[in-house]
Amino acid sequence: MVDVGIGFLSASLQLLFHRMASREFVDFVRRSKLDNLLNKLKMVLLSASELLNDAERTQFGSQSVRLWLDELKDAIYQTEDVVYELHSEALQCEMMGQAESGSGTGGIVSQVQGFFSSTSELLPDVVVKLRLSLKNNLDMLEFLVGKNDVVGLIKGVKASPFRRLSKTGLVDEEFYVFGRDADREAIVNLLLSDEEGGHRISVVVIVGMAGIGKTTLAQLVYMDIDKKVRKPFDIKAWITLSDELDVFRSAKKIYEKVTNSLDCCVGETFDKLQLKLKKCLEGKRILFVIDDVWNENPERWYALKSLFESASHGSKIIITTEYVTVGSRTGTVPNYYLETLSEEDSWQLFLKRAFNNVKPSAYKNLEEIGEQIVKKCRGFPLEVTSLAGLLRTELDPRKWKDVLKSEIWDLPQHVHFPALWLSYHYLPPHLKRCFAYCSIFPKGYKFQKHKLILLWMAEDLLVPQNNKTLEEVGEEYFHDLTSRSFFHKSKFYGFTMHELVSDLAQFVSGEYCLRLDDNYLKILPKKTHHFSWTIKEAHINKKLKDVLGEDYSKIHRKTTPPLTLRTRETHIKKLEDLSTEYCLRLYDECLKIYLKKTRHLSWMTNEAHKSKKLEDVPYNNSLRTLLRIDGQFGLNNKFLMHPNSLQNFQCLRVLSLYRVDAVTGLLDFIGKLKLLRYLDLSWTEIKDIPNTICSLYNLQTLLLHYCSNLSMLPGSIGKLKHLRYLDLSNTQVEEIPDAVCNLHDLHTLLLGSCRLISCLPTCMEELINLRHLDIRATSIREIPPQLSNLRYLKISSDFVVGTSSESGIKMLGELQNMCGNLSIKSLEKVLNVDDVLEANLKDEKCITDLSLEWKGNTDDSQKSWEVLNGLQPHINLEQISIINYGGISFSDWVGDHSFSRLVYMSLSKCRKCCHLPPLGQLPSLKSLSIDGFDMVERIGDEFYTCGSSTVTKPFKSLEKLSFKFMPRWKEWSFVDGEVFSQLKELHLMDCPSLTLNKACFPDSLPSLTCLYISKCQHQVVASLLSGQLPLLGSLYIGYCPELESFPERRLPINIHKIEIFGCQNLELFLEEGWPSNLKSLSVGGCGKLFVPHMQWNLQTLTSLTSLHFSCMDELVDSFPEEGQLPTTLTSLTLCHLHNLKSLNGKAFQQLTSLEELSISYCKQLKCMPKEGLPRTLTSLHLSCLDNLKSLNGKALVQLSSLEKLSISYCPQLPCMPEQRLPASLSQLTIEWCRFLNPRCQREIGDDWPMIAHIPCIRINPKLM
Repeated sequence: MVDVGIGFLSASLQLLFHRMASREFVDFVRRSKLDNLLNKLKMVLLSASELLNDAERTQFGSQSVRLWLDELKDAIYQTEDVVYELHSEALQCEMMGQAESGSGTGGIVSQVQGFFSSTSELLPDVVVKLRLSLKNNLDMLEFLVGKNDVVGLIKGVKASPFRRLSKTGLVDEEFYVFGRDADREAIVNLLLSDEEGGHRISVVVIVGMAGIGKTTLAQLVYMDIDKKVRKPFDIKAWITLSDELDVFRSAKKIYEKVTNSLDCCVGETFDKLQLKLKKCLEGKRILFVIDDVWNENPERWYALKSLFESASHGSKIIITTEYVTVGSRTGTVPNYYLETLSEEDSWQLFLKRAFNNVKPSAYKNLEEIGEQIVKKCRGFPLEVTSLAGLLRTELDPRKWKDVLKSEIWDLPQHVHFPALWLSYHYLPPHLKRCFAYCSIFPKGYKFQKHKLILLWMAEDLLVPQNNKTLEEVGEEYFHDLTSRSFFHKSKFYGFTMHELVSDLAQFVSGEYCLRLDDNYLKILPKKTHHFSWTIKEAHINKKLKDVLGEDYSKIHRKTTPPLTLRTRETHIKKLEDLSTEYCLRLYDECLKIYLKKTRHLSWMTNEAHKSKKLEDVPYNNSLRTLLRIDGQFGLNNKFLMHPNSLQNFQCLRVLSLYRVDAVTGLLDFIGKLKLLRYLDLSWTEIKDIPNTICSLYNLQTLLLHYCSNLSMLPGSIGKLKHLRYLDLSNTQVEEIPDAVCNLHDLHTLLLGSCRLISCLPTCMEELINLRHLDIRATSIREIPPQLSNLRYLKISSDFVVGTSSESGIKMLGELQNMCGNLSIKSLEKVLNVDDVLEANLKDEKCITDLSLEWKGNTDDSQKSWEVLNGLQPHINLEQISIINYGGISFSDWVGDHSFSRLVYMSLSKCRKCCHLPPLGQLPSLKSLSIDGFDMVERIGDEFYTCGSSTVTKPFKSLEKLSFKFMPRWKEWSFVDGEVFSQLKELHLMDCPSLTLNKACFPDSLPSLTCLYISKCQHQVVASLLSGQLPLLGSLYIGYCPELESFPERRLPINIHKIEIFGCQNLELFLEEGWPSNLKSLSVGGCGKLFVPHMQWNLQTLTSLTSLHFSCMDELVDSFPEEGQLPTTLTSLTLCHLHNLKSLNGKAFQQLTSLEELSISYCKQLKCMPKEGLPRTLTSLHLSCLDNLKSLNGKALVQLSSLEKLSISYCPQLPCMPEQRLPASLSQLTIEWCRFLNPRCQREIGDDWPMIAHIPCIRINPKLM
């Protein structure tokens, strides 16, 4: 049993005391004569808080203490609700008092009288109810606190710092590691390459979650690096630091390790110890591993690092930690993020540990069970080894099956994963609450930081701090959780939470938070406070076994009454299927009984359930969150809600109606949700904002983005006095009313892509707390100069230069608060170049992304240069785009090495420039795009560095380089030494004059993984492919008509993806054949590459899974030939094969792994093969087949695995097959088929009976 929420309780009490101390709360309570009750409540809550430390100490050994804490948690939650309602009424009374006095002249006296009047009006029906609620909660808390003697708790026990379990040092002789060779090599290379880069001491930080193998990897490097370095280390030491990183104790521990003596530092001061340690390390090459670092305090880190300053060049330090920020402060190279083991490596590790010296082949039955057990470990070495150790001496298969079938697997993984639990337990209380709240989101959810902070804010999870806004506090919380690896930055956007961490969040929330999806349905516990509901696809029917039990007979729709929980208790036998309608009715019954205390509910829907209604959700006066989460079908997904649903949830603080259909009816009831703080109506069909929303006086966040029918805001929106975040982006709103300026608490106003908005209210300066204004992609041409008075405001804007004084470029100088993205357009309109200097971009530290764009007439090259020169940004810049620049050369600041944070640069359509700037000097540049330089003929030394520069490794960080549309570019020369060492992607497009000299090109591009060449001379292909490209995995060659063969008739052996289009003269003739690792091949318009009736040599490619043929008119009229394609193919695409008349059924039957088949624009194809298609098909797409007249229903019905069938633009296809389509189909799409469309209409179409069983049917493209 684990912590039931000590952190929750202490953080909750802290927020309760803060709210009860607010001025408006104290005034309201005193005037309502509730102060005696509140004073008693404070005292009993203080008494409860004094018991929490002892409860935390004793809960693990006492069932009674755990039960007591569980009840206390529920009581405090209820107390929060009452206090929150009291505070809300206090705010309402204050607002009513201000409104009543607003028109008078009585000043403060009038406001006070108004407050008393409004309070009196609420006394009869509100205060009486609140008094009763307070009394009930007070009685419950007094009862629980009075039980401290019974459960054995002592008041006033001081909190002791949590001590983590000691970590193991170096391993013994039985050290088995699998799957870490590449990681070991990578870290060794990082250490060695960093030495060459000039650092005297190389520091590599290994970052990863607890239990993932950081310590083990460090041990491998520790034992291996001696073999890699030229000179052995003088001193090697392994140090595990304490929790708090006490520098004196750390120095003592290091000195003891170095001198191999204990207690040698007794009585020493830190200064003396530091001198002794520095003298001991002076001139020595050291190798230190500092393991399991938790502390992030920068001052302590700098003090610790100073201890090693006397070590000689070539010294190495390896640090392991869960904290990302540790690396940023100590590492000399980027953090090394450790991933989980592959399934194969996990299995090898399990084999070695579990079977020891016994051959697994002698116990086949154990091997099969073991493979299933390893899959459940999800690549975490700690779990694999612990289970292998458990089974190591056990050869009885029944015992192994007991482990596999154990109910423990139904519990979150970290129950038997103490390292991960430890990571959570070490969090401060306020972070525990915020982390646990994330359990309402499904696994794999992409978190957006700012939206999650808004939710935390709405739920009162952020503890106010002096001189910080709640948004800033939330940023700090999120940063802390990210640095502790609870969140990871996604490769594409947002943040993700590891599956194990998601399990941990759900587990620590206990019965107060439960997430259900279609993979795991069970009866809800009575104590549930947080509930997440996920419905995916059409699988809810078969998943009901987990709710109802294993053996139930089939219940027929028309003959059986609606199921209730009572039905379950009677144990109906052999139930195998249940209609979705009854599933939802049963679910309602479950919810009505078990959701009485649920506090946070999220639900996710997907395509197959888009038409389902969430109606009759049970009454729950404690529900705080009703959150709609999108399913895997994203923007196509809508959901219906019954209009009466909302009146059941009077305590809601968070409501998301994102993409809910018919939302207007729901909004009629929304005015009753007086406690609502967060409302999301984005992507709905709302046309206007009703007055019911404008009466929500507690509302802090209102999201309306992508409400495409919303055209105006009401004047009453000014009543939302506590609104902090308003998102109107991508709406049809034409005007922002002046009433918005009454929202004095507003922090964020988003108007991006509101293209009909042409001006802002003239009274914007009244928004004294406004911090972020986004007006990009609007029609706003002039920014009110009054905004410069808002000292906290940061603006993201498209600034269109005008010709008047009010809209000129110097207006930017008056807005000393630009932030984030800034796009300056129409720079050709600058009349006076001196005005550019007044824009003063050089001092705008918060602009991270800058776009400078000229349009129309740019004939004056000198003026263009002067404008660009005057628009020099601050060196904090991270991204820049320069578009349609008319100068002959670039200003000196473009490419200056002082822009050390610049990671992305795009120079586009600079048609008059003859030379490129020295971009190789930019130390952090990762992506560079250059296109439309009509005058550039040569790229040489000037591109890499300027004459006075000391840069030795140009483009040392560059990972992606792209040249496009360079018609006169002929020569590309390179500097001596290492260049492009980190380059991963190289794109050369539309450079028809370029002729690369192989002798001048680098011998090796060691990091290149992707090469894209299009519309270039064949010498370019030859030169690039002749070099050493050890990591090249993806190759694209397009429209190089002169290319006849690959250089030396070979391709790099590691290539796994090849795309070749429009190379009419290219012949194969590869001496070594196709690369053996080839997985994906796409060929189009290469008539000589695949000649009919000749051996293509594809059948031997055992790794090939994807094949795409297009524009190959030379192919025979039947495809494919028998034995021509490998049996490993899983995806086949045939497109624009105009001579193709039939499909070779026998050859298709040989493709025993084929899952996806797409055929399009094959105008002579008339029917599917009579022999049928492979039964392994899961997806079939037929499009633009002008003469297709038959689907061959007999063959089609045999596709028992087919899930998706799409038929579009097939005008001659007369009807669906007479045979019913396969029962496995879950999606059918029919678009623009002249005969099929009317025949497949719901209920009335002739072919409807053959397709009615399919859950999701789209016809042009309406969902049926």
